[in-house]
Parts: sequence; C-alpha cells; structure tokens
Amino acid sequence: MSNKSETQNPHIIDSDQEDDLIVLAYEDVSEGIQAYTRSLSGRIFSDRIFSVGTMEGALYTIWNKPEGFRVVKKSRNQFQFFFENDSDVTRIERGSPWLFKSFVIHVRRWK
Repeated sequence: MSNKSETQNPHIIDSDQEDDLIVLAYEDVSEGIQAYTRSLSGRIFSDRIFSVGTMEGALYTIWNKPEGFRVVKKSRNQFQFFFENDSDVTRIERGSPWLFKSFVIHVRRWK
C-alpha cells in the first residue's frame, strides 16, 4: 500500500514514469517561444477548405506585406500566422475579424 503523502506530492515520480520525463533547457526552447510570441492563431469560418498557399498568398497582400510572414496549418481551416515584427502582430490582431473571399477570419495572439 502506498503512503498517502507520496500520492499527493506531484514531485514524486515512480520509476516507471521517470523514463518518460524529458527535461529541456530554456536555451533549447527559447527560440521557438520567441517565434510563437510573434504569431497569431486564426480560423476561417467556412465549410470550404483553404490551403496554406492560398491563405499565405492572399493574406500577405491583404495584411500589407508583413516582413517574415508565413502560415502553418494547424487543423481544418485553423492556421498559425508568424511575423517578424511585433507591430505587425498588434496591427493585424486589432483589425480582426478580417474578410477573405467573403468568409470571416478571426485571429488572436498566441499565449
């Protein structure tokens, strides 16, 4: 029978779980965190499916050609939009919702 205090302490790891634990140094993930802080998560409200290429080409123009702009598909009509400048992120987020081919796109800052 296990000790009650051991089961309530989240810092105690049994030997089976210890093999699954991966510790990452801040330096290893800081670049990714920085990239995501300059990104917006967005969804286009449509039954029609849009590709990354279509979204990237159109929104690059609609959003006034932001530097370092790229799009990553997350799921059906959900995308992550990456920018080089925080000012572009703020400007585009404040302009939301946007229209694309008569469909609404809602974006918000990644947290």
